[in-house]
Amino acid sequence: MSNSQVFDIVDKNNTLEQQQDMQDLQHDLQDLQDLQQAQHPQLQNDDEQSVQLTNYSVPSSPPPSSLLTNPQKWATVFLLVADGFWSSLGGPILFPCMKYLEKYLHKTETEINISVLLYFIAQGLSPSIFANLSDVYGRRPVIVQALLLYTVFSVGIANLKNYATLMVLRFFQGCAISSCIPINSGVASDISDKATRGLFTGATAGLTLIGQALGPLIACLIINDDFQNAAEPWRAVFYFLTIGAGITFLTHSFFLVETNKKIVGNLSIKPKKWYNRAPVLMFMKKQLKFDNPDTETLVVPPKNGKGAKIDFTSPFKICCHPEVFLTLLPGGLQFALWTINLNTIASSLSEAPYNYSIKKIGLIYLAPGLSGILGSIITGRFIDFMYKKSIRSFNMKKEKGLLPPNADFNLIRARVIISMPQNFLSVVAYILFGWSVTKHWPVPVTVVMSSLGSYASMATLATSSALLVDLYPTQASSATASYNMIRCLLAALFTGVLDLMNKKITIGGTFTLLSALVLVGNFVMFIPMKYGMQWKKDRLLKNLKRDEANLRKEEMTPTPTYCSEKDVRSLHEDTPSSETEICSEEDEYIKK
Repeated sequence: MSNSQVFDIVDKNNTLEQQQDMQDLQHDLQDLQDLQQAQHPQLQNDDEQSVQLTNYSVPSSPPPSSLLTNPQKWATVFLLVADGFWSSLGGPILFPCMKYLEKYLHKTETEINISVLLYFIAQGLSPSIFANLSDVYGRRPVIVQALLLYTVFSVGIANLKNYATLMVLRFFQGCAISSCIPINSGVASDISDKATRGLFTGATAGLTLIGQALGPLIACLIINDDFQNAAEPWRAVFYFLTIGAGITFLTHSFFLVETNKKIVGNLSIKPKKWYNRAPVLMFMKKQLKFDNPDTETLVVPPKNGKGAKIDFTSPFKICCHPEVFLTLLPGGLQFALWTINLNTIASSLSEAPYNYSIKKIGLIYLAPGLSGILGSIITGRFIDFMYKKSIRSFNMKKEKGLLPPNADFNLIRARVIISMPQNFLSVVAYILFGWSVTKHWPVPVTVVMSSLGSYASMATLATSSALLVDLYPTQASSATASYNMIRCLLAALFTGVLDLMNKKITIGGTFTLLSALVLVGNFVMFIPMKYGMQWKKDRLLKNLKRDEANLRKEEMTPTPTYCSEKDVRSLHEDTPSSETEICSEEDEYIKK
């Protein structure tokens, strides 16, 4: 082997660090380009212009964001809603079963409540891992395996014999399926552009949480008056979860296509890995243009499978951004209030002076369930309508000279302002709900207040999900996982202290206190509405300057890179004695 071959190995190793710095720089440029598009939305539909930052440019006539037709996009949303339904259903479906579990396991209400708490803790933490896996390895394989594991753990719970088994399996059941909700937002982002993102992400996020609204109702319908005479009627509820999730697993295995833009671009690039290929692709080859792919639609294309990296801390990092945390906190509190509202209906109306049967309680759950569905459907379309209206108003003011030419569009304000009235509505509704139960007001008052609270909560959750995907379009799953973490951990906290708070300050006092926290959070949201976009811009520019400096440092100051032991041994085998001296120097470096 010649001297040039020796130095080729050294040069090859020297470039690895520079490639990593370049990739970090490209990520920063992509984030800045996304931010610029958000702040100057008039550029998105202008075919005469292109957005340029440093050496990064966007073509003036880009290919479509997804090659799926509109009906196919809605079919994909239906699949996402189906898997997310089982995720959101698993927590509240236990509420009507709790009294039966208390009898069977000889435990108190507080002890059985721990299983609900564990489920929400798992739902809050698990997506931090699986959402990142979906950003790197694809949405499809993570969703399919989540459904399979959820089915297995549901079978285990349906056949449990003791309290410890319930705790362990409920935790792992939550871990298995919880990743579906943030990943669903990633898929919705993949198949939409910014103009329709609110519609698809709002519909996906909102309809996914139908399980949260309908879970107690479904459990009450399964445990009907006749079945209550059975010794363990709650087992049927978990067999229902097993059958439903199993059917969904089979459906997704065949029909759910990979949408991750790092792998398939706008779906015109055929997935390389078998687990990213859905059987239905065999019937879509012509539509998806596999023979003539739009390679420019890849987002940071993987290089020989090594270009992508997993950062399990990214949801935590996103949560630490002030504009994100201050915006999502009220939504998380809303979800927690909604959760304990559903819990309170089952526990309070089955006792004196109401003494309702399980069937009557199920009918009461029908109203908030339908209100939640209505909230998700209306909000999805309203989000897009208000977003487009805000853009038109912004551009009109710039044309009339009411705004300076370099003024930036406030994306956070455009999204968050929609949820403000709903947040205030939920505060009033949940306070009245709490006192209606405490003071034993007529049941219709309780039902109406619970329905208004469910409507407002669902609408707020859909709005927050759309905002996150807008702020982090290339990290949609990780961004939504951060929201999932906030809302589920708050729900776990509220559920864990619910019984204690009810005993200390009554149900009315509990809902008043927690609603007051939501109210404070609503006023805090005015801070990110005013400063949030500037915070994000300053942070991205700071990261860009840091990575540019690192890259220049690598180029100007070469770092000694040494042959690996394997390279040295292979060189020694075929190298003449005169050339061996070169690698002897490398040996010295290795020893050092």
